[in-house]
Amino acid sequence: QTDSPSAALPPGEERSEQFVLEVSEYFERLDAIHGNIRTAIAHIRKARIAPSTINAPPLGFVPPSFGVGLPEADASIAQGFQECRVERDAWKSIYEALIEKK
Repeated sequence: QTDSPSAALPPGEERSEQFVLEVSEYFERLDAIHGNIRTAIAHIRKARIAPSTINAPPLGFVPPSFGVGLPEADASIAQGFQECRVERDAWKSIYEALIEKK
């Protein structure tokens, strides 16, 4: 027996019955997952979705954290809408602080 003494598992024949129940539950869940995957694939085929649209990104790809926004002409400074608002508010605060300092 490889279980710890505090495992609270039933002894003897009850232990075997519990094992059968656990394994049966595992395979039922596995069968349900298998069925769901097959259904999803059937829906994708029926919708004629191109495989290129569902391919995984290349290895090592890290998505940018630009938030929600429109792409800029210069991709190196592209910011999302939220980032633009934060930057605008920061510049407004700096401007107001400089005006008060005069």
